[in-house]
Amino acid sequence: MNNIDGIIPKVSIIVPIYKVESYLKRCVDSLRNQTLKDIEIILVDDGSPDNCPQMCDEFAKQDHRIKVVHKQNGGLSSARNAGIDISTGEYLGYIDSDDYAEPYMFEKLYNCAVANKVDFVMADYYRVSNGQKKEKSLDIREGFYTKEDIVKEIYPMLIMRESIGFGPLLSVWNCLYKADFIKNNNLYFDEEVKWSEDCIYSAILGYLANSFYYLKGECVYNYIQNSGSISTTYQHRAWAVYCLMNHKLRDFFEGKNDFDFSRQLDLHILYFACSLCGELEYTNFSFWQKYKVKKSVLNTPCFKNVMKGFKLPNVNIKFKIVLWLMKKKQAFLLTLLK
Repeated sequence: MNNIDGIIPKVSIIVPIYKVESYLKRCVDSLRNQTLKDIEIILVDDGSPDNCPQMCDEFAKQDHRIKVVHKQNGGLSSARNAGIDISTGEYLGYIDSDDYAEPYMFEKLYNCAVANKVDFVMADYYRVSNGQKKEKSLDIREGFYTKEDIVKEIYPMLIMRESIGFGPLLSVWNCLYKADFIKNNNLYFDEEVKWSEDCIYSAILGYLANSFYYLKGECVYNYIQNSGSISTTYQHRAWAVYCLMNHKLRDFFEGKNDFDFSRQLDLHILYFACSLCGELEYTNFSFWQKYKVKKSVLNTPCFKNVMKGFKLPNVNIKFKIVLWLMKKKQAFLLTLLK
């Protein structure tokens, strides 16, 4: 069923793995039990210090469709890139190892991609918290998008919405991508950006895509909201990573002739400044520790440059007060607010 037998698999599924031994079997089982059988499952052990490496090798013995890569720890982007390099499928999917797929996920995405001849397909997903599933859908229309549609409907919110929220093409785990499109455009994940790496990847991919299809209302993926994950806790290196991400986005998007992304790039750094300030409220930092961090953020050159002449977005009054305090670099008053 795979290229070992001289047949190219329809889909390569790349799973980066690090310290997830409690969740790994659930994830791998959900892939082995896909209704689309002609797949290869690439398990990338990113130097995991627990039992994950041995578990991966055991899974490979049980299912010839499973490939295992053992590598030194390099982060999520590095692991995904290692999977891309050895993938042989017509299409590529990225699954996080603490999540799991619905059994029909890749059959549904693959059939849609082939039928519509698109660069990628995107579907909805379930957000799972405390065992409860909630359907998550995007506020864009369903169906087929041409390049003209992408420019008109997606470019205006490709990086960031005016309301300071992410656009529709953020996550990669609810998508399926044509392998030739990924590899011909050298679409690898940026290994210098250690988290929120999907922001860069999806934005650039969305800019380059000539077509895609959105399966609205079709939930194919289970995103597990784990307490203590990178996305829900404060990281002391976070601001440096966010500034680097914004710098890399500017390198790619500034000066594009077909669309002006400058406002979105400014909103992007503002979003992460707000996000970091919010994450501080969940720490055990003292008032003065929080103040010191916020003052440092507001005085960072990349933030100060954006705030010069910046027009505040049309958000609710409470949020606008927060943004005004940030613009005026009022770290003390900002810290007083919850």
